[in-house]
Amino acid sequence: MARILLIEDDIGIHKVLSYNLKLARHDVVSAHRGREGLELARGRRPDLVLLDVMLPDLPGTKICSALRSDKATERLPIIMLTARGDEIDRVLGFELGADDYVVKPFCVRELMLRIEALLRRCKAAVDPQPTLVEVGALTFTTRGFGPPAGRGSGFPIRSYTAWRTRCSTTARCNVVLGATIRAYS
Repeated sequence: MARILLIEDDIGIHKVLSYNLKLARHDVVSAHRGREGLELARGRRPDLVLLDVMLPDLPGTKICSALRSDKATERLPIIMLTARGDEIDRVLGFELGADDYVVKPFCVRELMLRIEALLRRCKAAVDPQPTLVEVGALTFTTRGFGPPAGRGSGFPIRSYTAWRTRCSTTARCNVVLGATIRAYS
């Protein structure tokens, strides 16, 4: 479940999006004006912003720029929603820092999938500390990459990485994980 800030002045679109976001078990924070949305983005710390470009008091482009220039919100994922579908408008949206740009009218299902994909990518970008598990002379990590600096070269694999913690410089340590075999000197 994510907290999503919906900044949209069209009541019909707002209701449809709010309903679908709640149906997908997201917490929806709503704003119908740009300034209100900007304050909510800074105060409520949403996980994602759905931002209409053409708002009555403050354009979505200005809001996007303001969020990107503020250290507290510079990494906040932003999806711009707009009736402006010309190439120059889309390019401007991306140049201002939007992560995605959706032109109205849009397919609600597609937008929901775009939201989920962006949330998934943002969650994956946060690099949590790996979980280390020692089994005998082997150390496993859930990070999915090879050993830390000083313990051989790193390599990507699907789920776990293991390395021998007590290798002498003359011994070869073999790591077998499914179909992956890697020798360390």
